[in-house]
Amino acid sequence: MIEIKNLTRRFEMQSGFLTVLDNLSARFDEKALTVIVGRSGCGKTTLLKLIAGLDSPDGGSISAPEGLRTGMVFQEARMMPWLSCEKNIAFGRRNGKTKEDIARLIEMVGLKGFERAYPSQLSGGMQQRAALARALAADAGLILMDEPFAALDYFTRAQMQKELMRIRRESGMGAILVTHNIDEALILADDLAVMARGRIAREYHIDGHERDLFSPRLISIKKDILAAMEGEEK
Repeated sequence: MIEIKNLTRRFEMQSGFLTVLDNLSARFDEKALTVIVGRSGCGKTTLLKLIAGLDSPDGGSISAPEGLRTGMVFQEARMMPWLSCEKNIAFGRRNGKTKEDIARLIEMVGLKGFERAYPSQLSGGMQQRAALARALAADAGLILMDEPFAALDYFTRAQMQKELMRIRRESGMGAILVTHNIDEALILADDLAVMARGRIAREYHIDGHERDLFSPRLISIKKDILAAMEGEEK
């Protein structure tokens, strides 16, 4: 488990301090696909950066299983434009990862045949697949994903959601993904956490891989999430 206790993060503004995370506590299963949903600006990305070690809290603690490696996938793929797709994926690989290992990752994410293509020759969805493969090449057991599909069109986004679930099944990785899209959260999540007012306001466990957004249970959960997010606005 990722154990988060009494986490606080403040940012200094001209008018004073803005508290983004307010004594937040949570437990995330590093082997599950956990989705954190909330309004833009509610602190989702700040929490993800703290888990990744890219930022430091003002108070509280985060503990993870010994030896757990994390990888980060951002909203933009952040590929190096002067390197081919294959070389971008292999750039951060851990010692022991062979060319054959990279080839298997490329095939896993559906980029076979595009190894020598440069980022400018890849679609947005293909670049995000490459970014995911790059994180896996670093032997990350837990992938942290910051709105990874937000910039994609509706159809590409739906395809990437399916691909993420497939890749996760094949690789055995866990993931924590943040989004403000409630439908995306309901489609992807094993565990779902709702952020509001700097804390985790609601938590749900959702069984199964086939998600019917019109089922009574998911409709009820969606209404509950909306209520929590509307409460934050007030």
